Amino acid sequence: MLRAVQDAGIPQSTASTKPENQVQAILEHYALMDMFTAISGARPGPDGRTDGKSFVIAQALERMRAAGVDTSRPVLVGDRQHDVEGGAEHGIPVIFVGWGFGEPDEADGALAHVTSPAELQSLLLG
Repeated sequence: MLRAVQDAGIPQSTASTKPENQVQAILEHYALMDMFTAISGARPGPDGRTDGKSFVIAQALERMRAAGVDTSRPVLVGDRQHDVEGGAEHGIPVIFVGWGFGEPDEADGALAHVTSPAELQSLLLG
């Protein structure tokens, strides 16, 4: 599904509240780095807390724009309520995926709720 989105010419980014170095390690492990225009993850602060979802979304958008991507019509794909809430803070519609860590009731407020990668691909690519 990620490759199909890439092949369609749609730029992709991460906006994870996992530490950025962990996000990079996961993408490298699964040989997915080449599909992402920007990698954005949380940074630990001096108090041990990490950046929240709103920050990493803003960072992802900034990095995409810096790479020359038109970010006027983004969509966020997520699996937790904080994805839905973070997207809403930035006016970004969220597609909630049912195969992640979240529970179905966390999809409240999402534009759509999909239950398979094929369904997500169809929604994104038509």
